[in-house]
Amino acid sequence: MKRPAPSSGFGDFPRVGVHAAQHSHSNAPPGPRVMAPSVRNNVFQLAANPSATYPLFCGAFTNGWQQGYQEGMPLFTNMQHLPGQNRPTRSLTGRHSSHNILASIPVLNFYLTIGSFSNDEVQKFVKNHQLNKALIPHYPSDDDLLKRAVADGALTPAQTLGDLDDDAKEYLKDTMYVEDFMAKWRLAGVIVSDMDISSRYQKLFNLNVRGRCRVFNLWTTRKNGLYERRTARDRVQKNDTLFLTLKKVPIDDNSYRQPDGTTMASIFIPPEGRIWQIRAERMTHGEAPFPERSGDSVYPEVKLQIEVGKVLNALSKKPDEHFQSRAFREHTQMVCLPMLEIGMHLGQL
Repeated sequence: MKRPAPSSGFGDFPRVGVHAAQHSHSNAPPGPRVMAPSVRNNVFQLAANPSATYPLFCGAFTNGWQQGYQEGMPLFTNMQHLPGQNRPTRSLTGRHSSHNILASIPVLNFYLTIGSFSNDEVQKFVKNHQLNKALIPHYPSDDDLLKRAVADGALTPAQTLGDLDDDAKEYLKDTMYVEDFMAKWRLAGVIVSDMDISSRYQKLFNLNVRGRCRVFNLWTTRKNGLYERRTARDRVQKNDTLFLTLKKVPIDDNSYRQPDGTTMASIFIPPEGRIWQIRAERMTHGEAPFPERSGDSVYPEVKLQIEVGKVLNALSKKPDEHFQSRAFREHTQMVCLPMLEIGMHLGQL
């Protein structure tokens, strides 16, 4: 795919061999002179421009958030498999394993906001609003944190959490939070089409899991979101590698919005003033968005980078940064963004 126009073929395109049409006896039965009939084709993968799609039923939410999913939105799927259980009727969320719970970025950021609080506040919110705790990534309990510190060799079995350094304790808690997220959610793909538009309940989506597709431009126009003059023209461009990153961000005006545009009923403020969210990062000019050290701590910033793919065509209208900032929390704001054409390559780093 190095040429902008379709090519007539490659110089070293594989040959299928000699067939009967090149002989005088075109209708002769297969024999020593001709090639035997075959149903196989030898085609280069790049020449065929392959893409893979997968249909998934999306279970209905109580407040109908699945109705806001549109073509071009990345969707995450809940990992229904219950660890240690082989029976297909048992799952992490209590539903049958055949039921798929798909979450867009606004829905997932809603759950991440709740999970950024202490376990007591998470339990209170879940009980008051009848949510499924299996969908919410959360911090480990003190007992689980102590067991992990002993297993990693940071503490001896005779020590307690009070003997653990504050920076080391915070780094371990964040690491276990990311691991809990990975155990519950994975990026499934990008919506290609809604095959059940008239449904008021569960939806049937066709997801692109590999190949060329179009996705809403969530990636900032300016590199790292800076408003400096020298980076004003640093737009998303061809061959940029796109990531969806799970990391801690400061609380702002959009931190407590729900996917339908309303505000969360109960609002808690973490002591450090930051919450976990899905954000968009990109690798451009060969500079990767690696974790940075936070302040004077010797531990790097804990984040999970989920690779989405590479930009194939960035010729689109410049996205408005107002819509970009709110698109991570509201469905109606995301659909206002222009689209990028990308080659999907899903993975987690």
